[in-house]
Amino acid sequence: MNCRLASIFLLILGSIAIADAPFEDISYPRALEKAKADDKIVIIDFYTTWCPPCKMLDRITWPDPTVRAWLDKNAVCLKVDAEASHEFARRFKVRAYPTIVFIKSDGKVVDRAVGFLQPRDFLDVAKGAQSGKDAFTRARESFEAGDQNDPMTRDDYARKLVDLGKLDEALTQYLWCFDHGLEHRPSYVGVRVSFLLGNIKELADIYPPALAALKERRDRSEEQLRQFVAGKKLKKQKNKQKGITGFLGRLVGPDVSPIFRVAGDVAALNDTLGEGARSVTLYDQLKGNDRAESKRARRALYSRIEDDLLRARRYEDIVEDGDPVLRVTTSVQSLKMDHAVMAGLDEDMARQLKEHMLSDLITSAAGSYEACVGADRDDLAAQVKDLLIDAQSSFLTYDMLVSSAVRADRYDLIQGLADEAKTKLDAESADRIAAAVKVHLASPEAKAQLEKAKTQVEHSSENESAP
Repeated sequence: MNCRLASIFLLILGSIAIADAPFEDISYPRALEKAKADDKIVIIDFYTTWCPPCKMLDRITWPDPTVRAWLDKNAVCLKVDAEASHEFARRFKVRAYPTIVFIKSDGKVVDRAVGFLQPRDFLDVAKGAQSGKDAFTRARESFEAGDQNDPMTRDDYARKLVDLGKLDEALTQYLWCFDHGLEHRPSYVGVRVSFLLGNIKELADIYPPALAALKERRDRSEEQLRQFVAGKKLKKQKNKQKGITGFLGRLVGPDVSPIFRVAGDVAALNDTLGEGARSVTLYDQLKGNDRAESKRARRALYSRIEDDLLRARRYEDIVEDGDPVLRVTTSVQSLKMDHAVMAGLDEDMARQLKEHMLSDLITSAAGSYEACVGADRDDLAAQVKDLLIDAQSSFLTYDMLVSSAVRADRYDLIQGLADEAKTKLDAESADRIAAAVKVHLASPEAKAQLEKAKTQVEHSSENESAP
């Protein structure tokens, strides 16, 4: 299941009623007393009422027979609404939900886990906490026993360090992943500029040096990009991956252009820092550069600044570097693949997922349509429109297409969309589209644009007929 589908899946689970769980209605001091008397540990599940992963614990993990049996024998369990008991949650440094805290009967916290855990994973953590070994020690031993050059292993270790409050060490591990992860695992490229940067940004919210580290790497990458514009050749990144995989990667693996990688880093870092305007500035500098690789660098930046360009009505840039027809084609194909993934889901859940994904497709494709008509590429716009309507012919589709044409000041197209809607939609929906188009066409902006277009056509006809 891809990340987008998984996110929507979690969202929908949030509306499902939770199951009963093995928690006691007693105070924390009483839980410690009971744990001491029975030689058990205390486990607290800090949750919120709106948290989908919390509900997944209630639905999947807590009712599991093996988990129940272990908890009955080894733990005194409490369930605490972190928002209703804010001060108590702060006492245990709860920053995300769910957070499961494991405590010895003397009140010492021995471990914590953040996020949803499958039953087997929960039991692994719980048994480790029961052993009494410090959570940091166990995490470090696990990390040192694995492949320390695998960025995924270090990433997992860093997230555990954050949960344990070891923020400085966590940042060190995260930055190693960003700076050296691709050398040891080229396939880490997507995770590096998405989930990894997201994790570092979350750390920055509670640990300011992480923000400084992101800005330092952004500034360094921007300087490399400026050096490229000035004519300097950038060095390729070495593949240090070991074993047969590394050998084959160096032998036949993809030869990623250094400037493409650097431009991608700039775009991802600025996006993470909320400073996309800086990427737009560099994009413009690259547009004026005639080096052969400049177009590849622009496209690496473009992937993160498309929304900025669309808001700025820079339609020609979007058509040139964004390939809107290919983008919509890929989105439609992805939607079909997601539908196949949903085949085994509950019917109501599958319906909700489809609605979310169709809405996402329509919004994205409408932006591509706006760029095409705004750039006077009506040939591409027609392809985008047909792809979208074939995927989803609905009131929302035509409404978004009309709105996109209006934003691009292409009032000359919207009556045609209304006429087409009459042949594709039910009468009520088609009438609503027609009514909206009528309002748009009555506006001063529409009248001025249509008059201008009429004048241009007349002048063109006069020029063609002149001897």
